[in-house]
Amino acid sequence: MPYDPAPASVREEFHGLLEHLDAVRSRPSGRVLTGITDLDALLVSLSPGTLSVVASRPGVGSTTLLLAFCRGAALTDDTPTLLVSYESSRRDLLTRIASAEARVSRHAIRRGTLHDIDRDRLAQVTPRIAEAPLFLATPADWTLGELSARITRACTDEPAARLVAVDGLRHIRPDTRGGTHEQEIAETVQTLKALAVRLEVPIIVSTDLDLPSEAGSNRPPDMYTDLCAPVARTADLVVLVHRDDAAERESSRAGEADLIVAKDRNGPTALVTVAFQGHYGRFVDMPHDVDVPPHG
Repeated sequence: MPYDPAPASVREEFHGLLEHLDAVRSRPSGRVLTGITDLDALLVSLSPGTLSVVASRPGVGSTTLLLAFCRGAALTDDTPTLLVSYESSRRDLLTRIASAEARVSRHAIRRGTLHDIDRDRLAQVTPRIAEAPLFLATPADWTLGELSARITRACTDEPAARLVAVDGLRHIRPDTRGGTHEQEIAETVQTLKALAVRLEVPIIVSTDLDLPSEAGSNRPPDMYTDLCAPVARTADLVVLVHRDDAAERESSRAGEADLIVAKDRNGPTALVTVAFQGHYGRFVDMPHDVDVPPHG
């Protein structure tokens, strides 16, 4: 049903809700999934019209989690997905996706130092990746207006994107300069939220947190002190990624990560602890999914 800002009767809206419940019951795979059991069971706000934010210190895992949402949607659930990255090239994105899906070291793929088992694993996932309804854009310099226009086109052309992910919130330039950095960020997130509502798609964005990463200051992030205030206010869902071993290599929690659901407008907040397989660029459930060491 196209977005209509005009008032509607409660009866009409309630019938729409019942139809939605029937659709969800008949097609339970229609959700955006990460493949992380506890996180997928918890999240509610990844639904049409919502804006979700994943954030971390630089290099800790916000892009990895964003890609997990994209892989779950496009490769697992066959959901047309637009991934816009202000921080990576198309080849880098494909390398990261292939590494995570095939469980082959990203470093080995980039260097070309693949063992036979690596080549076999890549061959197994290649058809699924190649046929997935995943569309990549690496604009580097799109302004907010250009980004909005491209998202609108992707969500209205066929096959219409049903999930939009944007990597690098801070790199989106306003159409006109003049405000403070916080005002520019506020305009960006409010525009993306309005787009999500108008196009009836979930939009997920990643951003960096303003936390020092040196030893001794490796505290878990806090939405209210470390995330730009307009982002925290506007987002329907906020997931913060924290890894002790990102700043302290001798951490007793090496290889673990906390996914902190700091805000969910439609569900509970919680902390989900997962394993971080950095050589593959992915998060997995803690109790199992033990893997062999990387090659290369």
